[in-house]
Amino acid sequence: MTKKGSTTKDLLLKKATPLFAKKGYDGTTIKDICEATGMNVSLVSYYFGGKEGLFYSCIENFADFGLKTAEKILIQPKSKEEFKVRLNMFLDEMINIHFEHEDLLTLIYMEMESQNLKSADIFRKTFAKVFQLCVEFFEAGKNIGIMDRSLDARLSAAIFFGSIKSFFTGSKLRKQSLLDDLNDPSQKKKIREHYIKIFCEGFYNENKNN
Repeated sequence: MTKKGSTTKDLLLKKATPLFAKKGYDGTTIKDICEATGMNVSLVSYYFGGKEGLFYSCIENFADFGLKTAEKILIQPKSKEEFKVRLNMFLDEMINIHFEHEDLLTLIYMEMESQNLKSADIFRKTFAKVFQLCVEFFEAGKNIGIMDRSLDARLSAAIFFGSIKSFFTGSKLRKQSLLDDLNDPSQKKKIREHYIKIFCEGFYNENKNN
């Protein structure tokens, strides 16, 4: 593929992704995509076989990015300090993604629950691997003594990702119920610190006076 061809394909993905995120699959038209990119409808068919192919390519492109990020960060730690550092790094990426691509993540979560075979195949190749990396990371955390050995690493990973999904979806209701402004950059740090505190130390304060 020529450099020009690659640029055209990348531009279609870049411009179509926020359209799908904001309007959904049904609400986004080929006309919308062509107007956003300044390209002819034939190029959508040429590179992706139509709107559906472009839609799933946008999801796959985003999911691939998430997998590559996890592969770089969730390397099995050799010490408690490294565990915390890597968990901090991964949480930073997760929080930034949810803050910056909330509409797209909402769309992806909907696809996860749709039982669509096409999206399910994408998720098996990407997000399922991210989940497994997290399981192995938590298992390593048990081996180095930062996580209780009685904990199930797979269940811990499910709770970890589930809580992130729950926290970052339904933003309007959440903002009405929280006193702090989640648009404030300091809130990202606060959220990350709470996750580290809870997953590395737990809720229980054994030094608390009775």
